[in-house]
Amino acid sequence: MKDTMKKFRRRIVRGAILKSALAALIIACGALLVTALASWIAGFRAGIWLALGLFVLSFAVSALLFYFLKYRPSAKEVARRIDAIGLEERLITMMELEGDDSYLAKMQRADTERALKTADHTLIKVAASVALCVTVGVAALFGVGALTVDSLYVAGVIPSGVEYAAYLEAEHEFTCSYSVEKKGGKIYFLTEEGIGDEVTEAIIVAKGESAPTVIAVPDEGYVFTGWSDGLYDPVRCDEGVKEKIRVRAKFAVAEGPDDLQDDGAQQQKPSDDDSSGDPEDTPPQDDPSQPSNGAPSNGASGGHDNTNQQVNDGKTYYGDEYGDAYNDAMGRLGDGSNIPGDLQGGVSGYLDSIGKGGSEGGESGGGN
Repeated sequence: MKDTMKKFRRRIVRGAILKSALAALIIACGALLVTALASWIAGFRAGIWLALGLFVLSFAVSALLFYFLKYRPSAKEVARRIDAIGLEERLITMMELEGDDSYLAKMQRADTERALKTADHTLIKVAASVALCVTVGVAALFGVGALTVDSLYVAGVIPSGVEYAAYLEAEHEFTCSYSVEKKGGKIYFLTEEGIGDEVTEAIIVAKGESAPTVIAVPDEGYVFTGWSDGLYDPVRCDEGVKEKIRVRAKFAVAEGPDDLQDDGAQQQKPSDDDSSGDPEDTPPQDDPSQPSNGAPSNGASGGHDNTNQQVNDGKTYYGDEYGDAYNDAMGRLGDGSNIPGDLQGGVSGYLDSIGKGGSEGGESGGGN
């Protein structure tokens, strides 16, 4: 009887081993996932070998535990599985009558042995449940995925988790905000064709790139006095942006220094007949290159010594340079090229105020 049951028991044990291995594989894949992922996040290159070692160890230990504690078949389990293939509970009944030497018990054992010899042991399936197989597949997918990520990090293909997190936290775009302080003018985009649209909102610029060129244009009766960050050129283009930029264009009333709205800005008072800002109504300007009040133009005049009448380099006389630039700018305004009509008055007024400031300074210097 025992020899006849061996082939049945072997198939049942194989099924138990299969289930133990699959359950242990879930545990091992979980250990692989956690270890490989932690190694990648921490940037621990040797962690890949630690993950593989823990995978093998956890699989071996878990398989033994699952087999002996859960899936190892008992004698009753073997009898129940064999009866299920057509023995109609003969083995279970025989086990219950074990030790009974009565005639009926002997006849039952003999009948069971005959039925067992004719039974097909291959009818006992060596298989696992669908739920167990699906769980193993999911665990293996995540475990192998984590191992792949860690392997790519060790190979230098991808950064570690810490490095990647730092990359995500770093700013790669910055806002460049150009606005007007109080009132007195507007800011426009400056293109190759001339003045473009008005700047009304912040500009998004990629790290290291350049912001668009903008120009601060004063309204009629105002003059541009500088940007809030200390730049005085109305045209600006911020290059190589590496941080947020927030600047304001400052304008001042052109009537006199007492009405200036710029903090600490010094503005020369224009003449009373220069308030319209219209190029046609602008009185003719004295040629700054000619002597003022009889003073020679070779530098003997006090105007050349006045630091307010010198260009930023501290050497070039402002009046010597302004005349040609003024005539050229007024000629362009007359042509109306590149500058809208509603802006021409403001621009011409701005140029006139600069010219008058220069000439007044020269005269005052020559008088001394």
